[in-house]
Amino acid sequence: LTGKRGAFGTRLTFARRVGPGRKDVYVADFDGNNQGRVSSGKGTAMLPSFGPGGVWYSVLSQAGMYITHTGAKEKPVITGNGLNMGVSLCGGRAYFSSTRDGNSDIYSSALDGSDVRRLTNHPGIDVSPSCGPSGQIAFVSSRHGGPQIFVMSAAGGEPKRITYKGEHNQTPAFCRDPDNPMIAFSGRDGGGFDIFTVSLKTGEYTRLTQGQGVNQDPAFSPDCRMVAFASSRGGIFISSPEGLNQTKVISGAVSTVRWSR
Repeated sequence: LTGKRGAFGTRLTFARRVGPGRKDVYVADFDGNNQGRVSSGKGTAMLPSFGPGGVWYSVLSQAGMYITHTGAKEKPVITGNGLNMGVSLCGGRAYFSSTRDGNSDIYSSALDGSDVRRLTNHPGIDVSPSCGPSGQIAFVSSRHGGPQIFVMSAAGGEPKRITYKGEHNQTPAFCRDPDNPMIAFSGRDGGGFDIFTVSLKTGEYTRLTQGQGVNQDPAFSPDCRMVAFASSRGGIFISSPEGLNQTKVISGAVSTVRWSR
């Protein structure tokens, strides 16, 4: 009726530590039902994201870290020296951070792992790319000191700094509404981490959590009407973009929450 797809029928993906040296990737309905493991259960899998071929995630191996997806049955898809992790999928390409050329920078590749392109080249640490509307990606960079959120074209180019408040901002997630672009992120402002949003149009900040434990790894619902995040209160919570009506939908210690589109 509204012309926008709502949250019904969408899914969450997240990582969960299940034992010493063991971490697995799971999916669940957005309301917490039908949880299931999608990684092999044989090692350390983390940093999931939805994309073509299923759920994409990083696997830590003796040789480093590679990126795979559920359709590949945990065979390496994006490889390279060092750590390759934090993938986000959009526009027919995969965006990820890699230490293949030294310190961590942002790269993109074709979905089969070919045609790798370096998008940032800076002595600072660049990680956690997140696809946005209008051919943009957000990422975290320490190029101005402490970690802050930047946005740039998905083809590369000069990044624009988005966050100026807080001493440590990380894990950006776009609201992909081109009429109201926002980024949710976790930030530390003198204490533990909390969830914030910032408008790319006005620069206005909204704080969703405060004095409610440690809250990290936010993700917008497809219609941007809800935000999911991991909390030390014991699971994944969903709230409005203003932080109202916070409801726990998945119990247990989890990390790196992402929402399907």
